[in-house]
Amino acid sequence: MIWAILLGATPLDPVGAPLDFYLTDHKIGAVLQGVVPGLQSCVGGKDFSVGVGLALLSTGGIKVRQIGPVSAANRACLDTLFSAAESPSHHGEDLEVETTVYLRDGVVLVSASPRVFRRLVGPLMLFVSGDADARLRVAEYLGGGDARER
Repeated sequence: MIWAILLGATPLDPVGAPLDFYLTDHKIGAVLQGVVPGLQSCVGGKDFSVGVGLALLSTGGIKVRQIGPVSAANRACLDTLFSAAESPSHHGEDLEVETTVYLRDGVVLVSASPRVFRRLVGPLMLFVSGDADARLRVAEYLGGGDARER
């Protein structure tokens, strides 16, 4: 009996899933902070801010979507730097992220709160054959209550 209990407590997948299902905000922030050391060579000496639009690819890596108004040399440097940065692989679609690169008093920063655009899953579309009562029963079951109360 004890062996059956111990067997039930063992993890089914001791290795774990090979890919993250989702990139958390913490992981996205870590990816962006990993770029910060190289940014000093791109931004020069004057204080400025520039918006950057990125796609964190599901296969790993980063693709630059847009870089705000900045000189051509700075644009090329930022594009090269972000494109060469590491990003973990994950399930699902590419993740769109917008952030801002700041240079203030000789210190380069990336926004502490980047905007992350996540794909929203639409409503479940079902075809229910039958009359209105059949559709109502399905709606009640999926909604967890009486559809007439909504």
